Amino acid sequence: MENEKSVSQRLDELIETIKEDKKKEFKLPWWKVRRQERSLSIKNKCIVQFVRENGSIEFFVLPIVDGAVKISDAYYDASAGYIMRYKKLPFLLLKEWDSRALLPLSKEIEYQKAIKEGTLTAGQKFLIRTIENESIKPKMTLNFKTIIIILAVLGAGYYLLNYLGYI
Repeated sequence: MENEKSVSQRLDELIETIKEDKKKEFKLPWWKVRRQERSLSIKNKCIVQFVRENGSIEFFVLPIVDGAVKISDAYYDASAGYIMRYKKLPFLLLKEWDSRALLPLSKEIEYQKAIKEGTLTAGQKFLIRTIENESIKPKMTLNFKTIIIILAVLGAGYYLLNYLGYI
């Protein structure tokens, strides 16, 4: 019975082991990140986000060969029209069930679609700017002319008081 530990002692031991098991998040040094960026742009590779049929997502760095990338015995279209940019790096978004990548859709098509659905943000920006410009402002602003007039009145008052002998 002497070997048995109290609940608080066991809890303290568990907390100690949890603190020891915590690891720092890995982060690449800046020179390795630069080297990776250079290798992606020079060696005709791209970052691929691959969406599986079960909904899971995987990321790969794959070479583009003859306008296509190969993932597990299947070829996917990687022509220039499908390539997007992520932090200046080439990026491709692929679905497992479709041989074509997702298009960076035409801005005009998306804009017209947003107009029909009523989800434009341009109206929000316009309203915010209008409210900011028409908010109640103080009537008197201290500009250069106002400061000169105040200084002239103070100077004249000082001269008058000095002339009359009050100062």
